[in-house]
Amino acid sequence: FLRRTFFAEPCLRNLTDLSLWFFESPVDWRFFLFLHLYDAHGPYASTGRYAELFDSGEAGPRLERIPDYQPLPAARGASAHYLNDYVDRYDEMIRYADDRVAALLEEIDLDRTVVVVLADHGETLGGRWWPLDHGARVVDEQARIPLIVHVPGLAPRRIEATVETVDLLPTLLELLGVDLPPEVSLQGRSLV
Repeated sequence: FLRRTFFAEPCLRNLTDLSLWFFESPVDWRFFLFLHLYDAHGPYASTGRYAELFDSGEAGPRLERIPDYQPLPAARGASAHYLNDYVDRYDEMIRYADDRVAALLEEIDLDRTVVVVLADHGETLGGRWWPLDHGARVVDEQARIPLIVHVPGLAPRRIEATVETVDLLPTLLELLGVDLPPEVSLQGRSLV
């Protein structure tokens, strides 16, 4: 069942569809849904739907090194070796993820639900010694990630100070009114 459900098609489609199935009936109880979408990770598999939206039309610089997990098929069957092929497919996968998350958000009662959108890391796509990499060094395009928190009844605002993902748990606990026992300490700080 799992192999057929989760691996027969792109993972992102199946995970969001499974989550949408959860919301087919009204949800009248408290729930926690963690949805980690992996499709914007290499290798960037084209969905076909957005390929023409993200076609730079230029090859860009030739890549001398391509990570083992990352090769894209080129038109003639070999691996693609030009940066823009990878940037175009990455942009396509980000757009695909945006649209799948939008479909999920349409089914959620946003007047009663806290929603967090967070990336696990960014991607180095050019301009570095190994342009298709993340994790070898900490650089801005990898470490500066989106963190969006929707809280019903709370006016939108932007926090200009540097925040860390470790701040998310204390923030959610405060928003949900969950008190921890005094002997429990957390790293991070609430952003509320």
